[in-house]
Amino acid sequence: MTRTTKLLQLGQHASDEQGAALYEYALVLPLFCAVIFAIVALGWWWWNQSVAAVAIHDGVRDAAAHNGNLVLGYETTRRLLGSHLGRVNAEAYEGHFRLWHDGWRRAVRGEVNLDRTTSIPFLGTVHFRIRATSFQRRWDFYGGPPQFWE
Repeated sequence: MTRTTKLLQLGQHASDEQGAALYEYALVLPLFCAVIFAIVALGWWWWNQSVAAVAIHDGVRDAAAHNGNLVLGYETTRRLLGSHLGRVNAEAYEGHFRLWHDGWRRAVRGEVNLDRTTSIPFLGTVHFRIRATSFQRRWDFYGGPPQFWE
């Protein structure tokens, strides 16, 4: 085999595209995994936001419907968070939601404020915020004019 023949064979292998898919796969796979992870993370945040909004709304509604019974409102909120998010995830909301009487408007109000920091590989830490509020008039809200009126 002469040197020219060896160079021709080497040139044929260099122009051969066999194995190129492996390089493309290695380049695209991390990007694909990052996109899938971002979709899952956004979906989980959205689910948490939706569940928190429904739970605080139903808790405020139960409290308002039962003459301002905040204990019942807290129980309803905890029950909904636990049933939709699971016990472990619902425990993260303890101390981050509250219900209170709004005496001026004869209503019950509630809010959820939860800030979570999550570490994502290759991206670092990401800050997720869950915010929800609710306002409901007490069902017996018109008991006449306020007492300070003449």
